[in-house]
Amino acid sequence: MGATHTVEIEAARLVAARFPSIEQVRFTNSGTEANLMALGLALHHTGRSRIVVFERGYHGGVLSFDHGPSPLNVPHDFIVLPFNDIESVRAAVGIDGSGIACVLVELMQGAGGCTPADDGFLHDLRELCDKTETLLIFDEVMTSRLSPGGAQELFGVMPDITTLGKYLAGGLTFGAFGGRADIFAAFDLSAGGVLSQAGTFNNNILSMRAVVATIDEVLTPELIATVNERGERLRDGLTRIFSENERPFDVTGVGSLMAIHAPEAELELFFHAMLDKG
Repeated sequence: MGATHTVEIEAARLVAARFPSIEQVRFTNSGTEANLMALGLALHHTGRSRIVVFERGYHGGVLSFDHGPSPLNVPHDFIVLPFNDIESVRAAVGIDGSGIACVLVELMQGAGGCTPADDGFLHDLRELCDKTETLLIFDEVMTSRLSPGGAQELFGVMPDITTLGKYLAGGLTFGAFGGRADIFAAFDLSAGGVLSQAGTFNNNILSMRAVVATIDEVLTPELIATVNERGERLRDGLTRIFSENERPFDVTGVGSLMAIHAPEAELELFFHAMLDKG
């Protein structure tokens, strides 16, 4: 089960074909692992040690910034900045990168309340990273479902590295990180690369078969469009009902991903009322 096999090649080709920013891809067991590997690769590629992340961001159990850095987080040198605040990023990065290896960002914060990036924020990040030779990493573990090519296709911004998760394996144990070939050459020993990637089950046959089936047979562009249109209608309908009934509720999100916001007591009542309604 832990050996190299041909199905992983087929899975890699399908992932790379779906995400134009991914020229090469490597597999992991989870989105958390994918983000950890992406960060390590960015530090190696740039020779820098600092990482920009954002308040309320969540990139896995050891990369959580919901209420400030978690005691369980891996001990990287993180700079935690306000989400959607490009000026704070400019101040931190400066004109020379200030030792920052990468910016790790969700195009829409999932666990942070389904808060999308503002218009222009991601484009400004891309421009700033290009100027300072800082790598831009998009965590698409959740947002890859928002269009056939992920939220990066939807927002029209290309990252240097993309991380993906279980959604693309139909819910099975799966993660992936991929991006520019010149960055991933660090894993190619025949070309002078010095990095290796351990993990007995990174390419396990069950998950790889699931990736092939999910991308090739299930997640057609038509189905993804239908699911996200349905999500938009649901969010619009909820917003209209809350407004008509003058309730202090708000709904945020993009496509099939959304979150309902309200005062805590109201949200608890709503939650249990919905359970009661089945």
